[in-house]
Amino acid sequence: MNEIRGLAQMFGNQSVSGKIVAVIQGLSRAFAEFTEAKLAERVHEALIKNYLGDTLIGHISRDGTAIAAREKPANTGTDAQ
Repeated sequence: MNEIRGLAQMFGNQSVSGKIVAVIQGLSRAFAEFTEAKLAERVHEALIKNYLGDTLIGHISRDGTAIAAREKPANTGTDAQ
């Protein structure tokens, strides 16, 4: 209940009873503004620039799909005997 009371005060609703919907609407508007301003992308970019600078990060993806192939080369007849 203290968390809801804190959220309600943060978004301007001093009385908590029956005001949870207003808090949720306030959060929804706040997150919509964050999305519109691309806040998460800007924070991420700033963190990367601050901590990594121009450092390149390598990543290798390997596919584990089985490929039908022979385990050893076929005998061509020239190597026989």
